[in-house]
This record gives sequence, C-alpha cells and structure tokens, in this order.
Amino acid sequence: MRNAKTMSMCSGRRNPSCFELPHASAYIEDLTTQFRGLPGRAAIVRLRPHGRVYEHIDRGIYYQLRDRYHLVLRSRVGSRLRAGPEEIRMQEGELWWFDNCLPHEAFNDSDEPRLHLIFDILRAGSMARFMRRLLMSPRHSLAAALRKLRKVRHR
Repeated sequence: MRNAKTMSMCSGRRNPSCFELPHASAYIEDLTTQFRGLPGRAAIVRLRPHGRVYEHIDRGIYYQLRDRYHLVLRSRVGSRLRAGPEEIRMQEGELWWFDNCLPHEAFNDSDEPRLHLIFDILRAGSMARFMRRLLMSPRHSLAAALRKLRKVRHR
C-alpha cells in the first residue's frame, strides 16, 4: 500500500523496518507477551481522506490462525469498520480486534488521512479455533479439514 510503513515480525524475527518504529514494535511485543502468542505481520496503514477499503475477506490459513488487531493512531472523526453484520466507529487510541475472516470494509469519513497500526497475533488455542471454523463451515468436509491441518503441522 502506498504511504504505508510495513513491519514484518513473523515468527518473532523482526526485519530492519521494525527498528525504525521502536514504539510500535514494543507495543506489539508487549501485547504478544500478554496474550502468550507469537507476532505476525504488522503495518502502519494510511487511508486517504474520504477513502474506503472495499468489502473483502482475508483468506488463507495465515489469517484463519491469527487474530487481527487495529490500533487507531490518528482518526479525527473516528474510523468506521464493518465486519459481518456489525459496524463500529473506532476512536484514536483504541485497540480493536475483529474477525477478518468475515466480510469487512473500512471507511475514513474525515478530511484528513487515517492512520492505524494493524497487526496479527498467533494466540494460544489458535489451532483449536481453526479446526472449529473448518468443521462448522458447510464448504468443508472433515476430510478437507484434516488435510489442511496436516499441511499446517508439516510447515
């Protein structure tokens, strides 16, 4: 994304951009420790004035296993986020989790750019939650769920 500073913290190993953003890195590491998890991808994301991130679903095993968080760094009038049937307005300084495996979209209703620190955490119990999602999904059979589980475990 243009005008975004990206930090990658996969498997606890940080890339050089993390050292350019020490406060953001420390914040994510503190939360990861509190949640007894492992850090994933992280980015500071700028959404232009009156911009929109169109409805989408974050697909793939990476997202199914991790929790997605938004820390609102700057948003003059609050940032609207819709995930599934719910819509909220996130305010500066607030930390939000949402299920990014549901259809979701974001809006910046302000005349100024919106800045969020968006990051993922692999939490304890993620594999059990992943299996429940697969087994409850009408698109997946038990056999398909077990094949996906084997792929994850062998990586």
